[in-house]
Amino acid sequence: MAGIEGNGQSELAEILAGLRSPTSGTIHVGGTVTAGLGVVGHRRAGVGYVPEDRLRNGAALDESIADNLVVDRHDRPPLARRGVLRPKAVRAHAEQLIDQYAIRTPDPSVPMRALSGGNMQKVIVARELSAGPRLLIASQVTRGVDVGAMRFMYERLVAARDNGAAVLLISADLTELLALSDRLLVLKDGLLVGRFDDTTGLTEKHVGLYMLGVEHHDDEHLTAGLAAGEEPTP
Repeated sequence: MAGIEGNGQSELAEILAGLRSPTSGTIHVGGTVTAGLGVVGHRRAGVGYVPEDRLRNGAALDESIADNLVVDRHDRPPLARRGVLRPKAVRAHAEQLIDQYAIRTPDPSVPMRALSGGNMQKVIVARELSAGPRLLIASQVTRGVDVGAMRFMYERLVAARDNGAAVLLISADLTELLALSDRLLVLKDGLLVGRFDDTTGLTEKHVGLYMLGVEHHDDEHLTAGLAAGEEPTP
């Protein structure tokens, strides 16, 4: 999803994640209508969310890495038994994800605020992807991270896509979007103005014309196939 910041991307992400209710329309994730279900309902439907503001919305900064990795599943086995959290299971879960996602930390008990931006983002991505989402909303996922962490994020997003998840990548970086996207949509003033089902040969200049409102696709092109219930390209 491309667009100059402030054109509806943040609101769209929050609606799809259950943080905001839509004023009209419906949202389907698989066979579940999720609009109005709230955050818990969306997560149960298989929605994962990497928010654009990781400090404010993505992590509990004073809590440990281990706690942040189980915040969405702390009441379920094997992390809990009869509603009681199992500290050893929580630590083992954290150690496994720290290893898989190359999170640099001396111990899972370290508070999130002690981590670098890249490692903090890895914790959030690890939490969301390890839940096995049907839909992952990744908003500005590489903002403020170093090149190594950026490459790591790209690899994980592509792997999630290849494993069957739908990944909605929202980014202000057109180079990033053109490198990763199978389909590219453009928002302007909260409206869908561009849809490119094949990004081969697509340039930043061309997409930029849609972002600025100089060019736009007609309604028939924007909704072709989708209105009839056609499965979209991942």
